[in-house]
Amino acid sequence: MNTSSHYSFCDGLTHTFYEKLIEAVGSEFGANVVSAQSVALDWLQIRSEEELIAYPTIAETARCLAQEALSNKVIHPGITTTNDVVDWIRQRVSDLGILTSFYPTVDVVRKGGDRLEEVIIVPGDIVHIDFGIHYLGLATDTQQLAYVLRAGEREVPEGLQAAMRTAIQFEDILAEHFVEGRTGNEIFTASMLQAKAEGIQPMIYSHPIGNHCHAAGPLIGMYDRQEEIPVRGDLALQNNTCYAMEFNIRQYIPEWDQEISLYMEEPVSYIHNKLHYLAKRQTAFYVIR
Repeated sequence: MNTSSHYSFCDGLTHTFYEKLIEAVGSEFGANVVSAQSVALDWLQIRSEEELIAYPTIAETARCLAQEALSNKVIHPGITTTNDVVDWIRQRVSDLGILTSFYPTVDVVRKGGDRLEEVIIVPGDIVHIDFGIHYLGLATDTQQLAYVLRAGEREVPEGLQAAMRTAIQFEDILAEHFVEGRTGNEIFTASMLQAKAEGIQPMIYSHPIGNHCHAAGPLIGMYDRQEEIPVRGDLALQNNTCYAMEFNIRQYIPEWDQEISLYMEEPVSYIHNKLHYLAKRQTAFYVIR
């Protein structure tokens, strides 16, 4: 039956219809009625061949829109606000006749501060966008980063570039531990242990994507619970499934004399026992002048 104690995806049967069903099958058979959650979870998380062909184009469309939003086409330092960028990307998606998979957010990290929203974007800011689209029944979820050059700067400061390299190093670690049959909890624990052994300060909160932005399948950590997640983290990684590899790393920036966090997220698929990036992978800051 469409009931589950742990997954809302599989818990759509109302109490009234449950009673009617038990009445219809007879009380003597009621003990044999079980949850259909295993079937429902697999049906929701395992992608068809046609979906896996379409997904990279959908994910790359979202990435290109995010990159466009984090450019001088949209952002004029000292004038444009983070809300302006949100409004622009929502309008852009609407003009294309598609939908966002959640309400996008744009914030900045700047010297002397942490994540700031509803502010004017100024030189020296790291601009961060969290955004996704929903098209052909499939959702994406990505986070991208840009840096606004200060007067006289020709490139992103080395301290920030080093932090980006650390983020990519950790992304490689996380990707390495995507192995068929491992649970989300096993991927989380192995990735965290290896990263910390290599001197990285990480957080992991990755999740499946598919028909929903936070879709059915194994959880790999949660933002507010950096530990193994009971039940939902115990599901095993399967082939032909897709995920938002979502994480952050924290690192000291010499030029700013402070630690900051870089928040990143890449949509990926797991096919034929191998992880594949669904869109072009960000390995360096976009630059806004």
